Amino acid sequence: MARVDQIDFNAFNESQGLQAQIEAYKTLYGYYPALVLADKIYWTRANRKYLKARNIEIGGVPLGRKTEQSKYEWERQRKRNNKRSAIEGKFGQAKSKYGLDDVMNRLPETIKAEIHLTFLSLNLIKMVKTALFSLFSTLQGDVKWLRAQLKRIIIDFETYILNRPPIITKRAS
Repeated sequence: MARVDQIDFNAFNESQGLQAQIEAYKTLYGYYPALVLADKIYWTRANRKYLKARNIEIGGVPLGRKTEQSKYEWERQRKRNNKRSAIEGKFGQAKSKYGLDDVMNRLPETIKAEIHLTFLSLNLIKMVKTALFSLFSTLQGDVKWLRAQLKRIIIDFETYILNRPPIITKRAS
């Protein structure tokens, strides 16, 4: 689910908000996240120290000289970055498909409302897709059973048609 935690119309450094976001996550879910995927601006020494103290895995490049990675570690890091790409893709979808890049309101309150409504619609669409997927995957077993029953009925009907005695008609004289 996508959430809007902060909207500010003044310039600010986003990296200073990571710790507050992690605490907000803990307040909402009751535990810290296992992994944080974020842009490079968030990987300051203070944020790394904060995450390490809470045993939260960092989804960024480690500090210092690059070390040789095994193929397993490289593949693991690539898959993690792909998850981050999905997150960034959701923001891109909100901008291009749902008009987040074309907010025309002028008052701060209406701009915030429009942004929140955009993310609400994104979340509602995701929930509907999930519900429909669950429904159709549940019905899929029933459809397979129904298809098998119809196939059996058709085979029985064809067998009956092929094996019935011929119908004799009289010619009109």
